This record gives sequence, C-alpha cells and structure tokens, in this order.
Amino acid sequence: MKTTLMGIILGAAMAASAVAQGYSQPVREMEKEARSAVRGACEISIEAGHSGNSVNCAMADFTQNFGETVPAGKILVIEDIAATCYKSNADLTASLLLRTGNFWKPLPLQLVRTLSNGRQIWISSQQTRLYAKAGENVWASVDASSNVTQSTNCGVRFQGHLVTQQ
Repeated sequence: MKTTLMGIILGAAMAASAVAQGYSQPVREMEKEARSAVRGACEISIEAGHSGNSVNCAMADFTQNFGETVPAGKILVIEDIAATCYKSNADLTASLLLRTGNFWKPLPLQLVRTLSNGRQIWISSQQTRLYAKAGENVWASVDASSNVTQSTNCGVRFQGHLVTQQ
C-alpha cells in the first residue's frame, strides 16, 4: 500500500512537471550571415614560344554576372577549385596558381592521360579557403619552366560564396 501511494505521488509530481514545461521557449535559429553562392571561371593559355600568362576570372551568382571584380560591400570566400590543362608532353608546366589580392593557391597538376597526338591532360582539384575583398580580382596564372613548343591551355573553375562585409 505504501508502495502504491508513493507511486501515485511520484506520478502526480512528474505530470505536474511535464505540464509546467509544456510551454518552454522555442528553439531559436542562430543568426546566420547572409550568403550568396558564387561560381567563377578562367580560361588561360600560353602560346608557343612564351613561358607564362595570367588572366582575370569571370564571376557570377545564380542571377547575374558581376564580371571580374568582387562586388562592393562583399567578401568572396572560395571553397572549391578545379583545373584542367592540355599541353604537349615535351613542355613542362612549372606552376598553376589561383590568386586573390595578396593570397594565392598553388594548384598541383596530376597527369591523367597522354593522347595519341602527343598532348597530355593534367588535372587539379582541391577544397580550400581563399578570400577576396570588395574591389579585388580573382586571377589565374600558369607558367612553364621554359618557352613552350605548342600552346598550353588551362581552364580553372571555382565555387564559393559572398558574405556581406562588416
């Protein structure tokens, strides 16, 4: 009997506690910075007889192209970079870089295939965290260890997001 009475009292106390907690504060979503997805592309080549070249990259979000410069009041955060280069197997590519302001990211190339015409396909892909502030360009640079005998062509793609500069 004592056990039954104790069970009823405990049950009533737990029910009262559950009713009191039934109207607790809802979980609030943390404040998030406003983000806008961005993609970019650079097409770069070294013509035969030369050893390097640099180009600005074009950028766009899903609604508009905004050219080669990070828009005013924004910071670009690049998170993924991929590149493909086509070159002669006789030429050595010394470096492929993606650069923003005073920061640059080397893109180490890996040989994936040699074609029957003597051209080679090299690729690079990596996750990163590279920043560019408002008014800065994103650009790619490719250099060979000496003048190339045939043109070298590289395409660099990146994606990330814009955040509002504070």
